[in-house]
Amino acid sequence: MSITNKKPIDKRNDVFSAMYDNNDIIIKVVDKKEKATLETLKDAKFNNIVKIYNIYTYNDFFVKFHCDLSIIQGIIFKQNILYYLSSFVVIMEKLNTYTDKIFKSETYDNKQYFFKELEKAVNQIHSIEIYHGDLKLQNIGNINNIIKIFDFGDCGGIKNKDTDMNDFNKLKNIYIN
Repeated sequence: MSITNKKPIDKRNDVFSAMYDNNDIIIKVVDKKEKATLETLKDAKFNNIVKIYNIYTYNDFFVKFHCDLSIIQGIIFKQNILYYLSSFVVIMEKLNTYTDKIFKSETYDNKQYFFKELEKAVNQIHSIEIYHGDLKLQNIGNINNIIKIFDFGDCGGIKNKDTDMNDFNKLKNIYIN
């Protein structure tokens, strides 16, 4: 099987939407820190966290999927190629993402459901001492009406449980109150 319909979906050109085996997927180039977090989350198999299908070394990804370097041609010119050769490639489920406009048009009950599920997701990652660090509407999606957190690129560091809960409360105040 090969990966088809690759399209960059962020301005850094390191996240791609694609198709694999008739499924919509996301392909993301990550550093060692984010890879470690994603491996922990993959093993935990939480329902409210983006499903991680696999994590590959950069070279293994290109060998397995017979990709050419066109998947990252935009990156090479902006960043150091050695960074990418020491990076990892993550394949995960593609979620429907929220925008401010879409979310504001939701009913009160749907927003209540959203925040109940989001709180569950935050508690799930905190139960294994992972702190998101950048909890915002753009990093929350859904699939089959299940709310899920994604984009763990800012996890760790000086972030902690309070940071996530403050972000959660800010979101709730903006959209519910």
